[in-house]
Amino acid sequence: ICVKNLTVGMVETNCCLVYNEETKQAVIVDPGDAADVIREECRKLELSPELILLTHGHFDHIMAAEELKKEWGIKICACEKELEVLRDSKKNLMMDYYSVTWKVIETPGHTIGSCCYYIESEDLLFAGDTLFRTSYGRVDLPTGDAMSMLASVKKLLTLPETVKVYPGHMGVTSIEYEKKHNPLARY
Repeated sequence: ICVKNLTVGMVETNCCLVYNEETKQAVIVDPGDAADVIREECRKLELSPELILLTHGHFDHIMAAEELKKEWGIKICACEKELEVLRDSKKNLMMDYYSVTWKVIETPGHTIGSCCYYIESEDLLFAGDTLFRTSYGRVDLPTGDAMSMLASVKKLLTLPETVKVYPGHMGVTSIEYEKKHNPLARY
């Protein structure tokens, strides 16, 4: 599995292209903006996007989703609790994608329906706005909740320390690093 991280949009959201080097099949995680940039990177890497995954429904993570969905005729998937925002009816998203299993971890706190996507076999976590490098997502926005965020971050910190974390903003981190440096790890 390869991951190409693109920073897009006015709040510098991380959009990840997760792909199989051999087959070029790809998943786009959080296409926050700049569909043209995402499209061009897919073209350069000769990728064939087959799915869009959204960690939550805020504008800075979804602005390019519809355009890219139409471009490639692919589905957009998200956690069920984000239905109002995203119009996706699946409750438990677990798909077998080119021999990789994507697991959904519900992580309310930033929004009620926030989730993370975990590829256990590859030690990869796409954390959206739940877990950042030495930080976490805001809880003061609509449907945000501090106690839920604490529980969600604590849940993520139970993953193996070798897991590489691609957050929705800021730099890439790891579970090991966050266990040592994240302010919520102390609670």
